[in-house]
Amino acid sequence: MTIHDPPPGGQKGARSGQSAPPETTAWTGRPAAGDRRMTVVSGFFRALADPTRLRILGLLLRSPRCVCEMAATLDLPQPLVSRHLAYLRNSGLVEGIRQGFRVNYEINDSHPLLRQLRPCLEQILREEPPGRGGHHNPNARIPATKDDSV
Repeated sequence: MTIHDPPPGGQKGARSGQSAPPETTAWTGRPAAGDRRMTVVSGFFRALADPTRLRILGLLLRSPRCVCEMAATLDLPQPLVSRHLAYLRNSGLVEGIRQGFRVNYEINDSHPLLRQLRPCLEQILREEPPGRGGHHNPNARIPATKDDSV
């Protein structure tokens, strides 16, 4: 048997000797073609499963913003907000548009699930203040950049 041959015994996994679930291919363990939609749906809800990401989405549902604005409004460290934005971007829920030295993030309106659930999310997140622990930081200072001086 070579590395490219399927394991002996048909649907058996290469290492565990267990049968592969019917929704995965026998050798790779990846979702079968019919299961891709469920993978997209589960990824969507996984992206929404974090309170910080929900608060970021709540801000972006109101208007596009840069990382520094979101960090100040949410009273969170900028690297933490950047990591959550990367997760949302990789999930296809937000997109970044470079404008000079800044990247403004906005909701990806072409995401099919987000487009369908946007009214529900807007209603739920509108009632929740965006700041840490439900408190908005009204005294938060948004850092100036070179773009602001022009």
